[in-house]
Amino acid sequence: IAVLGEEALKTAGIQNMNDLSYAVPSLSISEVSSGTQSIAIRGVSNTVGLSPLVGIYLDDIPLSVTPSTTFDVQTIDIQRVEVLRGPQGTLYGQGAVGGTIRFISNKPNPNDTEGKMEVSLSNTTGGGWNKDLSGVINIPVIDDTLAFRVSATVKDNSGWIDQPTRNIDDANDTELSNITIKGLWQVSEDLEVNATAIQYRNDTGGFNLTNLGPVTDSNYQPTFRNGLDFPSTDITNDYDLYNLTLIYDLGFATLLSSSSQIDLENNRSSVSTSQLNPVPGTNVDNMILDGHLSIEAFSQEIRLTGAPSTFDWILGVFYSDAEIFSSARFNQYVNGVPLFPSTPFDEIYTNESTAFFANISYHINDQLTLALG
Repeated sequence: IAVLGEEALKTAGIQNMNDLSYAVPSLSISEVSSGTQSIAIRGVSNTVGLSPLVGIYLDDIPLSVTPSTTFDVQTIDIQRVEVLRGPQGTLYGQGAVGGTIRFISNKPNPNDTEGKMEVSLSNTTGGGWNKDLSGVINIPVIDDTLAFRVSATVKDNSGWIDQPTRNIDDANDTELSNITIKGLWQVSEDLEVNATAIQYRNDTGGFNLTNLGPVTDSNYQPTFRNGLDFPSTDITNDYDLYNLTLIYDLGFATLLSSSSQIDLENNRSSVSTSQLNPVPGTNVDNMILDGHLSIEAFSQEIRLTGAPSTFDWILGVFYSDAEIFSSARFNQYVNGVPLFPSTPFDEIYTNESTAFFANISYHINDQLTLALG
């Protein structure tokens, strides 16, 4: 396990999930565009199919919905990040074959009013100026009982990749906003209720790809032929997340119930061209006009964790239900002439899963633990 605390995150300049790969061994993250990553732990990853192989959690909220969909967690109000390498299925079952990444955020404090604000200005080689404004405020409502915590991030980052065939500079620029509202209600000495709502919006001008000339020139040439016009390569990646977590102290164990709802919308427009067994002298162009992905996912976890002792144990059940809608519109051109009107390809599928898990650990001494899961 690798752990980075709040100060370590700040010192290393880690602002999002993609930055973690520079600080954690055996963790590799490939970012195709802002907010779209492929994650591997110890070389274990996948980008297709219905089940992810790396688990991602924000507190007790599972974020691994599909392999091709990731959630760009911002670190403005994160207490620590844990990266557990190797299979974690008996502790964190949501896509934890390769390992699990846990973001632990700061809870609302019902006894103190506090806040902070950060402003950052930087410049990207081959690009322009980047502006970042972040803030956190903690508001106690009832001492020892009720509090709210709000954190927000607004970023305007210059791109660095040019598209000379379209006369566009810094095409992969990004405008991002992230707002998190958290509530804590200490109902009694034994019962605690936590609520979280997140609104994330990300608008990116293009992919982080180069294919023309030296990489240091950062040029990308979209493929087209015969002077065909093509749409922009804008990408939007938005999500809303809601969670309600109840924690009850039973004395001999702690009972936790975590209910989450995630709504994600991803839109992109781009162009690609392929030759499909063309007749000599004939260009067959496959123009992808736009793509759309929407996900509605619900998850419920109930977990019973034994009080710390020589023997530690955990029992739990996890349920998730996701509906995924994928859509694409494209047309084919021969020598610049469309063959038929724009053709839709729509697909709706669901992914429902249930998991039961148990783990018991015996601490032989301070350095050695035997676990069975």
